[in-house]
Amino acid sequence: MLICAWCGANAEAAPLGWTVEFTRRGPKYMCDHCSRENLCAIEGRLETELF
Repeated sequence: MLICAWCGANAEAAPLGWTVEFTRRGPKYMCDHCSRENLCAIEGRLETELF
């Protein structure tokens, strides 16, 4: 059973769109919704000169 580290959503196996981060405490999973939200937040902080 996988549990999203941000929202607590769960899944039996890692569906498409889920991301995983390997930390010293073990893997941390993020569901597809939280993965998209996190990516949008990162892109919003990028300087526009990079595009």
